[in-house]
Amino acid sequence: MRGNVAELSESSALAINYGLGVKAKAGSKVGFRFDMRGFLTRTPSFGLPRESSDPNAKVFPAGGAFHNIEATAGIVFYLN
Repeated sequence: MRGNVAELSESSALAINYGLGVKAKAGSKVGFRFDMRGFLTRTPSFGLPRESSDPNAKVFPAGGAFHNIEATAGIVFYLN
C-alpha cells in the first residue's frame, strides 16, 4: 500500500526558538502586551537520504530551513 517507499524513521535536529515581548500598564487595572516569536529548524527528511548518486534510490530532495514568525498582542487585566 505504500508504493515501495522505504520505511520512515525519526531523527533529532537542532531547532532555535527566539522571541521578544513588551508589556505596558495603561492604568491601575489594565495593560497591553505585544510578543514577537520566531522558530528556525532544518527541513525534515523523514529518515530518507537527501541525495544519492544511485538514480534508482528514493531520496527526499528538500533542503533549506523552516522559518516561522508569530506576532501576538493582548490585553492584560490586573486583579490586585
